[in-house]
Amino acid sequence: VEVPLITGGTFAVSAPISRFESDNEFSELNPAFTSDLAASIRQPLLRGFGTDVTERSIYIAFYEQQQAELSTKLQAIRVIADVDRAFWRLQAARRELDVRLFGLDLATAQLERARRQVKASQAPEVEIMRAESGAADALELVINAENDLKQRQREFKRLINDPELPIERDTIVVPDSVPTTLSFDIDAADMIRDAMAQRTELLDAELTAIERTIDVKAAANDLLPIVTLDYTYNINGLGPSLDDSISLARESRFIDHRVGLQVEIPIGNRAARARYRSALLQRMRTLADRQTLELQVKQEVLNAIDIIRTNYQRVAAARQRVTLNRRLADAEVRQFNNGQRTSTEVLDAQTKLADAESSLVNAEAEYQIAQVDLAFATGTTLGQAKVEFTPVSSPPVDPQNQAR
Repeated sequence: VEVPLITGGTFAVSAPISRFESDNEFSELNPAFTSDLAASIRQPLLRGFGTDVTERSIYIAFYEQQQAELSTKLQAIRVIADVDRAFWRLQAARRELDVRLFGLDLATAQLERARRQVKASQAPEVEIMRAESGAADALELVINAENDLKQRQREFKRLINDPELPIERDTIVVPDSVPTTLSFDIDAADMIRDAMAQRTELLDAELTAIERTIDVKAAANDLLPIVTLDYTYNINGLGPSLDDSISLARESRFIDHRVGLQVEIPIGNRAARARYRSALLQRMRTLADRQTLELQVKQEVLNAIDIIRTNYQRVAAARQRVTLNRRLADAEVRQFNNGQRTSTEVLDAQTKLADAESSLVNAEAEYQIAQVDLAFATGTTLGQAKVEFTPVSSPPVDPQNQAR
Protein backbone atom coordinates (compact mmCIF):
# COMPACT_ATOMS: atom_id res chain seq x y z
CA VAL A 1 0.00 0.00 0.00
CA GLU A 2 1.45 3.34 -1.08
CA VAL A 3 0.00 6.69 0.02
CA PRO A 4 1.14 10.03 -1.46
CA LEU A 5 1.95 12.76 1.04
CA ILE A 6 0.98 16.41 0.68
CA THR A 7 4.65 17.33 1.05
CA GLY A 8 5.53 15.48 -2.15
CA GLY A 9 6.76 12.27 -0.62
CA THR A 10 5.21 8.81 -0.30
CA PHE A 11 4.48 6.51 2.60
CA ALA A 12 4.43 2.78 1.83
CA VAL A 13 3.60 -0.36 3.79
CA SER A 14 4.46 -3.78 2.38
CA ALA A 15 4.39 -7.41 3.61
CA PRO A 16 6.47 -9.52 1.22
CA ILE A 17 6.19 -13.30 1.66
CA SER A 18 8.60 -15.67 -0.10
CA ARG A 19 9.53 -19.34 -0.19
CA PHE A 20 13.06 -20.51 -0.92
CA GLU A 21 14.14 -24.07 -1.66
CA SER A 22 17.63 -25.25 -2.62
CA ASP A 23 19.51 -28.49 -3.31
CA ASN A 24 22.40 -27.15 -1.25
CA GLU A 25 22.99 -29.77 1.47
CA PHE A 26 24.50 -27.14 3.78
CA SER A 27 21.28 -25.06 3.93
CA GLU A 28 20.02 -24.97 7.49
CA LEU A 29 16.44 -24.24 6.42
CA ASN A 30 15.24 -25.98 3.31
CA PRO A 31 12.69 -24.90 2.36
CA ALA A 32 12.81 -21.47 4.03
CA PHE A 33 9.93 -19.02 4.39
CA THR A 34 10.25 -15.26 4.98
CA SER A 35 7.41 -13.03 6.16
CA ASP A 36 8.52 -9.38 6.47
CA LEU A 37 6.59 -6.24 7.39
CA ALA A 38 8.11 -3.01 6.06
CA ALA A 39 7.09 0.62 6.44
CA SER A 40 8.96 3.24 4.43
CA ILE A 41 8.92 6.99 3.77
CA ARG A 42 10.43 8.57 0.68
CA GLN A 43 10.56 12.37 0.84
CA PRO A 44 12.06 14.83 -1.69
CA LEU A 45 13.82 17.68 0.08
CA LEU A 46 14.35 20.11 -2.83
CA ARG A 47 12.88 19.26 -6.24
CA GLY A 48 9.35 17.94 -5.84
CA PHE A 49 8.98 19.20 -2.26
CA GLY A 50 5.98 21.17 -1.00
CA THR A 51 2.29 21.66 -1.63
CA ASP A 52 2.93 23.93 -4.64
CA VAL A 53 4.11 20.85 -6.50
CA THR A 54 1.71 18.23 -5.17
CA GLU A 55 -1.45 20.33 -5.54
CA ARG A 56 -0.58 21.81 -8.93
CA SER A 57 -2.61 19.31 -10.97
CA ILE A 58 -5.58 19.70 -8.62
CA TYR A 59 -5.62 23.46 -9.01
CA ILE A 60 -5.11 23.31 -12.75
CA ALA A 61 -8.08 20.95 -13.04
CA PHE A 62 -10.17 23.19 -10.78
CA TYR A 63 -9.41 26.35 -12.76
CA GLU A 64 -10.03 24.54 -16.04
CA GLN A 65 -13.41 23.49 -14.69
CA GLN A 66 -14.17 27.11 -13.83
CA GLN A 67 -13.05 28.21 -17.28
CA ALA A 68 -15.36 25.62 -18.87
CA GLU A 69 -18.28 26.97 -16.84
CA LEU A 70 -17.33 30.54 -17.76
CA SER A 71 -17.28 29.51 -21.40
CA THR A 72 -20.78 28.08 -21.00
CA LYS A 73 -21.90 31.26 -19.27
CA LEU A 74 -20.42 33.42 -22.02
CA GLN A 75 -22.18 31.36 -24.67
CA ALA A 76 -25.48 31.78 -22.81
CA ILE A 77 -24.92 35.54 -22.64
CA ARG A 78 -24.20 35.70 -26.36
CA VAL A 79 -27.30 33.68 -27.23
CA ILE A 80 -29.50 35.89 -25.06
CA ALA A 81 -28.02 39.05 -26.56
CA ASP A 82 -28.45 37.67 -30.09
CA VAL A 83 -32.09 36.80 -29.38
CA ASP A 84 -32.72 40.32 -28.05
CA ARG A 85 -31.17 41.89 -31.12
CA ALA A 86 -33.05 39.55 -33.46
CA PHE A 87 -36.31 40.39 -31.68
CA TRP A 88 -35.93 44.14 -32.19
CA ARG A 89 -34.78 43.70 -35.79
CA LEU A 90 -37.85 41.53 -36.43
CA GLN A 91 -40.04 44.15 -34.81
CA ALA A 92 -38.41 46.84 -36.96
CA ALA A 93 -38.87 44.74 -40.12
CA ARG A 94 -42.60 44.37 -39.41
CA ARG A 95 -42.96 48.10 -38.77
CA GLU A 96 -40.93 48.78 -41.92
CA LEU A 97 -43.43 46.72 -43.91
CA ASP A 98 -46.28 48.75 -42.44
CA VAL A 99 -44.48 51.94 -43.44
CA ARG A 100 -43.99 50.72 -47.02
CA LEU A 101 -47.62 49.59 -47.22
CA PHE A 102 -48.62 53.06 -46.08
CA GLY A 103 -46.39 54.53 -48.79
CA LEU A 104 -48.09 52.28 -51.34
CA ASP A 105 -51.47 53.51 -50.13
CA LEU A 106 -50.32 57.10 -50.58
CA ALA A 107 -49.05 56.37 -54.08
CA THR A 108 -52.30 54.58 -54.98
CA ALA A 109 -54.31 57.50 -53.66
CA GLN A 110 -52.22 59.89 -55.74
CA LEU A 111 -52.88 57.73 -58.83
CA GLU A 112 -56.62 57.99 -58.19
CA ARG A 113 -56.34 61.77 -57.80
CA ALA A 114 -54.36 62.02 -61.03
CA ARG A 115 -57.00 59.98 -62.90
CA ARG A 116 -59.75 62.22 -61.60
CA GLN A 117 -57.82 65.33 -62.59
CA VAL A 118 -57.20 63.98 -66.09
CA LYS A 119 -60.81 62.86 -66.44
CA ALA A 120 -61.95 66.35 -65.46
CA SER A 121 -59.49 67.83 -68.00
CA GLN A 122 -57.69 69.65 -65.17
CA ALA A 123 -54.34 67.93 -65.75
CA PRO A 124 -52.49 66.39 -68.69
CA GLU A 125 -52.53 62.62 -69.19
CA VAL A 126 -48.84 62.45 -68.31
CA GLU A 127 -49.84 62.86 -64.67
CA ILE A 128 -51.32 59.36 -64.75
CA MET A 129 -48.05 57.90 -65.99
CA ARG A 130 -46.14 59.78 -63.32
CA ALA A 131 -48.47 58.46 -60.62
CA GLU A 132 -48.31 54.92 -61.98
CA SER A 133 -44.51 55.07 -61.95
CA GLY A 134 -44.59 56.22 -58.33
CA ALA A 135 -47.00 53.42 -57.39
CA ALA A 136 -44.71 50.87 -59.04
CA ASP A 137 -41.75 52.20 -57.06
CA ALA A 138 -43.76 51.96 -53.84
CA LEU A 139 -44.79 48.39 -54.70
CA GLU A 140 -41.17 47.40 -55.17
CA LEU A 141 -40.35 48.77 -51.71
CA VAL A 142 -43.21 46.71 -50.28
CA ILE A 143 -41.86 43.55 -51.93
CA ASN A 144 -38.38 44.19 -50.54
CA ALA A 145 -39.81 44.85 -47.08
CA GLU A 146 -41.77 41.58 -47.18
CA ASN A 147 -38.65 39.65 -48.14
CA ASP A 148 -36.64 41.30 -45.36
CA LEU A 149 -39.40 40.43 -42.87
CA LYS A 150 -39.28 36.77 -43.88
CA GLN A 151 -35.53 36.66 -43.40
CA ARG A 152 -35.80 38.32 -40.00
CA GLN A 153 -38.44 35.78 -38.98
CA ARG A 154 -36.21 32.88 -39.99
CA GLU A 155 -33.28 34.37 -38.08
CA PHE A 156 -35.45 34.77 -34.99
CA LYS A 157 -36.77 31.20 -35.27
CA ARG A 158 -33.24 29.86 -35.64
CA LEU A 159 -32.10 31.56 -32.46
CA ILE A 160 -35.23 30.58 -30.51
CA ASN A 161 -34.86 26.97 -31.70
CA ASP A 162 -38.36 26.05 -30.57
CA PRO A 163 -39.60 22.69 -31.94
CA GLU A 164 -43.09 24.17 -32.16
CA LEU A 165 -41.75 27.02 -34.27
CA PRO A 166 -39.69 25.30 -36.99
CA ILE A 167 -37.73 27.48 -39.33
CA GLU A 168 -39.08 25.81 -42.48
CA ARG A 169 -42.70 26.68 -41.76
CA ASP A 170 -44.30 29.94 -42.82
CA THR A 171 -45.46 30.73 -39.29
CA ILE A 172 -45.85 34.46 -38.82
CA VAL A 173 -44.12 35.86 -35.74
CA VAL A 174 -45.60 39.11 -34.44
CA PRO A 175 -43.54 40.83 -31.71
CA ASP A 176 -45.81 42.15 -29.00
CA SER A 177 -43.40 44.54 -27.30
CA VAL A 178 -42.95 48.04 -28.66
CA PRO A 179 -39.78 50.12 -28.34
CA THR A 180 -39.71 52.68 -25.55
CA THR A 181 -37.51 55.71 -25.95
CA LEU A 182 -36.30 56.87 -22.54
CA SER A 183 -33.36 59.13 -21.86
CA PHE A 184 -30.72 57.55 -19.60
CA ASP A 185 -28.24 59.43 -17.44
CA ILE A 186 -25.27 57.07 -17.83
CA ASP A 187 -22.13 57.35 -15.71
CA ALA A 188 -19.34 55.98 -17.87
CA ALA A 189 -17.03 55.40 -14.89
CA ASP A 190 -19.66 53.26 -13.12
CA MET A 191 -20.29 51.29 -16.28
CA ILE A 192 -16.58 50.57 -16.71
CA ARG A 193 -16.27 49.43 -13.09
CA ASP A 194 -19.23 47.09 -13.57
CA ALA A 195 -17.67 45.70 -16.72
CA MET A 196 -14.30 45.14 -15.01
CA ALA A 197 -16.04 43.16 -12.26
CA GLN A 198 -18.58 41.21 -14.32
CA ARG A 199 -17.27 40.56 -17.81
CA THR A 200 -16.84 36.82 -18.22
CA GLU A 201 -13.86 37.24 -20.53
CA LEU A 202 -11.93 39.11 -17.83
CA LEU A 203 -12.69 36.42 -15.26
CA ASP A 204 -11.44 33.79 -17.69
CA ALA A 205 -8.26 35.80 -18.28
CA GLU A 206 -7.75 36.04 -14.52
CA LEU A 207 -7.99 32.26 -14.17
CA THR A 208 -5.51 31.84 -17.01
CA ALA A 209 -3.09 34.19 -15.25
CA ILE A 210 -3.37 32.12 -12.06
CA GLU A 211 -2.65 28.94 -14.04
CA ARG A 212 0.42 30.51 -15.57
CA THR A 213 1.61 31.55 -12.09
CA ILE A 214 1.28 27.95 -10.93
CA ASP A 215 3.25 26.81 -13.98
CA VAL A 216 6.05 29.27 -13.14
CA LYS A 217 6.29 27.90 -9.59
CA ALA A 218 6.41 24.34 -10.89
CA ALA A 219 9.10 25.25 -13.45
CA ALA A 220 11.14 27.01 -10.75
CA ASN A 221 10.97 23.88 -8.61
CA ASP A 222 12.33 21.83 -11.50
CA LEU A 223 15.51 23.92 -11.40
CA LEU A 224 16.44 22.51 -7.98
CA PRO A 225 18.68 19.44 -7.50
CA ILE A 226 17.11 16.13 -6.58
CA VAL A 227 17.67 15.39 -2.89
CA THR A 228 15.59 12.47 -1.62
CA LEU A 229 15.51 11.07 1.90
CA ASP A 230 14.57 7.38 2.30
CA TYR A 231 13.77 5.64 5.56
CA THR A 232 12.60 2.03 5.96
CA TYR A 233 11.51 0.21 9.10
CA ASN A 234 11.48 -3.57 8.53
CA ILE A 235 10.43 -6.49 10.77
CA ASN A 236 11.96 -9.80 9.65
CA GLY A 237 10.33 -13.18 9.89
CA LEU A 238 12.07 -16.44 8.97
CA GLY A 239 11.20 -20.10 9.50
CA PRO A 240 10.96 -23.58 8.01
CA SER A 241 7.25 -23.00 7.47
CA LEU A 242 5.03 -20.05 6.73
CA ASP A 243 3.49 -20.16 10.21
CA ASP A 244 6.91 -20.15 11.84
CA SER A 245 8.05 -17.14 9.80
CA ILE A 246 4.88 -15.21 10.63
CA SER A 247 5.24 -16.07 14.33
CA LEU A 248 8.80 -14.80 14.38
CA ALA A 249 7.72 -11.58 12.67
CA ARG A 250 5.06 -11.08 15.37
CA GLU A 251 7.70 -11.31 18.07
CA SER A 252 9.56 -8.35 16.43
CA ARG A 253 12.92 -9.83 17.42
CA PHE A 254 14.75 -8.97 14.23
CA ILE A 255 14.20 -5.33 13.18
CA ASP A 256 16.05 -3.35 10.49
CA HIS A 257 16.35 0.42 10.14
CA ARG A 258 17.60 1.74 6.83
CA VAL A 259 18.22 5.41 6.03
CA GLY A 260 19.35 6.64 2.63
CA LEU A 261 20.02 10.01 0.99
CA GLN A 262 20.01 10.32 -2.78
CA VAL A 263 21.48 13.46 -4.37
CA GLU A 264 21.36 14.21 -8.08
CA ILE A 265 22.67 17.50 -9.46
CA PRO A 266 22.23 17.95 -13.21
CA ILE A 267 25.10 19.56 -15.09
CA GLY A 268 23.89 22.64 -16.92
CA ASN A 269 20.20 21.83 -16.49
CA ARG A 270 19.43 23.61 -19.75
CA ALA A 271 16.14 21.88 -20.36
CA ALA A 272 14.74 22.92 -16.97
CA ARG A 273 16.01 26.48 -17.43
CA ALA A 274 14.37 26.65 -20.84
CA ARG A 275 11.07 25.44 -19.36
CA TYR A 276 11.33 28.05 -16.63
CA ARG A 277 11.97 30.88 -19.11
CA SER A 278 9.10 29.62 -21.26
CA ALA A 279 6.76 29.62 -18.25
CA LEU A 280 7.80 33.18 -17.37
CA LEU A 281 7.20 34.37 -20.92
CA GLN A 282 3.83 32.65 -21.03
CA ARG A 283 2.81 34.38 -17.83
CA MET A 284 4.00 37.75 -19.11
CA ARG A 285 2.07 37.19 -22.32
CA THR A 286 -1.06 36.26 -20.37
CA LEU A 287 -0.80 39.43 -18.28
CA ALA A 288 -0.28 41.52 -21.41
CA ASP A 289 -3.28 39.88 -23.08
CA ARG A 290 -5.38 40.64 -20.02
CA GLN A 291 -4.37 44.29 -20.13
CA THR A 292 -5.28 44.40 -23.81
CA LEU A 293 -8.62 42.77 -23.02
CA GLU A 294 -9.30 45.35 -20.31
CA LEU A 295 -8.69 48.16 -22.79
CA GLN A 296 -10.98 46.42 -25.29
CA VAL A 297 -13.74 46.09 -22.69
CA LYS A 298 -13.43 49.75 -21.75
CA GLN A 299 -13.63 50.68 -25.43
CA GLU A 300 -16.75 48.52 -25.91
CA VAL A 301 -18.44 50.14 -22.92
CA LEU A 302 -17.64 53.67 -24.06
CA ASN A 303 -18.70 52.88 -27.63
CA ALA A 304 -21.98 51.41 -26.40
CA ILE A 305 -22.66 54.52 -24.31
CA ASP A 306 -21.94 56.79 -27.28
CA ILE A 307 -24.20 54.70 -29.52
CA ILE A 308 -27.06 54.92 -26.99
CA ARG A 309 -26.73 58.69 -26.81
CA THR A 310 -26.44 58.99 -30.58
CA ASN A 311 -29.46 56.78 -31.26
CA TYR A 312 -31.54 58.74 -28.75
CA GLN A 313 -30.73 61.90 -30.69
CA ARG A 314 -31.50 60.04 -33.94
CA VAL A 315 -34.94 59.12 -32.61
CA ALA A 316 -35.69 62.73 -31.69
CA ALA A 317 -34.47 63.97 -35.07
CA ALA A 318 -36.41 61.28 -36.94
CA ARG A 319 -39.65 62.17 -35.14
CA GLN A 320 -39.23 65.81 -36.05
CA ARG A 321 -38.46 64.81 -39.63
CA VAL A 322 -41.64 62.71 -39.80
CA THR A 323 -43.74 65.61 -38.54
CA LEU A 324 -42.29 68.05 -41.05
CA ASN A 325 -42.53 65.68 -44.00
CA ARG A 326 -46.13 64.80 -43.14
CA ARG A 327 -47.00 68.50 -43.27
CA LEU A 328 -45.12 68.83 -46.54
CA ALA A 329 -46.92 65.85 -48.10
CA ASP A 330 -50.32 67.19 -47.06
CA ALA A 331 -49.45 70.59 -48.50
CA GLU A 332 -48.30 69.07 -51.80
CA VAL A 333 -51.57 67.13 -52.10
CA ARG A 334 -53.61 70.28 -51.52
CA GLN A 335 -51.64 72.19 -54.11
CA PHE A 336 -51.99 69.28 -56.57
CA ASN A 337 -55.73 69.42 -56.13
CA ASN A 338 -55.54 73.12 -56.96
CA GLY A 339 -53.46 72.40 -60.06
CA GLN A 340 -50.30 73.97 -58.68
CA ARG A 341 -48.22 70.80 -58.35
CA THR A 342 -47.49 67.73 -60.45
CA SER A 343 -47.74 64.09 -59.42
CA THR A 344 -43.96 63.89 -59.38
CA GLU A 345 -43.74 66.57 -56.71
CA VAL A 346 -46.49 64.94 -54.65
CA LEU A 347 -44.87 61.51 -54.93
CA ASP A 348 -41.52 62.98 -53.99
CA ALA A 349 -42.99 64.45 -50.82
CA GLN A 350 -44.76 61.19 -49.98
CA THR A 351 -41.55 59.24 -50.56
CA LYS A 352 -39.71 61.55 -48.18
CA LEU A 353 -42.46 60.98 -45.62
CA ALA A 354 -42.17 57.19 -45.96
CA ASP A 355 -38.37 57.40 -45.75
CA ALA A 356 -38.64 59.56 -42.63
CA GLU A 357 -40.95 57.04 -40.97
CA SER A 358 -38.59 54.26 -41.99
CA SER A 359 -35.68 56.15 -40.42
CA LEU A 360 -37.72 56.53 -37.23
CA VAL A 361 -38.41 52.78 -37.15
CA ASN A 362 -34.72 51.97 -37.60
CA ALA A 363 -33.61 54.58 -35.05
CA GLU A 364 -35.98 53.23 -32.39
CA ALA A 365 -34.90 49.65 -33.06
CA GLU A 366 -31.21 50.58 -32.96
CA TYR A 367 -31.81 52.41 -29.68
CA GLN A 368 -33.17 49.20 -28.15
CA ILE A 369 -30.28 47.18 -29.62
CA ALA A 370 -27.81 49.71 -28.19
CA GLN A 371 -29.20 48.99 -24.73
CA VAL A 372 -28.63 45.27 -25.36
CA ASP A 373 -25.07 46.02 -26.45
CA LEU A 374 -24.44 48.08 -23.31
CA ALA A 375 -25.72 45.23 -21.14
CA PHE A 376 -23.41 42.84 -22.98
CA ALA A 377 -20.45 45.22 -22.69
CA THR A 378 -20.95 45.60 -18.92
CA GLY A 379 -21.64 41.90 -18.31
CA THR A 380 -25.20 42.44 -17.03
CA THR A 381 -27.07 40.54 -19.74
CA LEU A 382 -28.00 37.63 -17.48
CA GLY A 383 -29.43 39.96 -14.84
CA GLN A 384 -31.48 41.83 -17.41
CA ALA A 385 -32.79 38.52 -18.77
CA LYS A 386 -33.44 37.18 -15.23
CA VAL A 387 -31.18 34.18 -15.83
CA GLU A 388 -29.35 32.65 -12.86
CA PHE A 389 -26.01 30.92 -13.34
CA THR A 390 -24.86 28.82 -10.37
CA PRO A 391 -21.09 29.18 -9.70
CA VAL A 392 -18.85 26.24 -8.84
CA SER A 393 -17.88 25.48 -5.26
CA SER A 394 -14.68 26.82 -3.76
CA PRO A 395 -11.44 24.79 -3.91
CA PRO A 396 -10.34 22.83 -0.84
CA VAL A 397 -7.67 25.42 -0.03
CA ASP A 398 -7.25 29.13 -0.61
CA PRO A 399 -6.56 29.71 -4.35
CA GLN A 400 -5.13 33.17 -3.63
CA ASN A 401 -2.22 31.48 -1.89
CA GLN A 402 -1.47 29.65 -5.13
CA ALA A 403 -1.85 32.87 -7.10
CA ARG A 404 0.74 34.60 -4.94
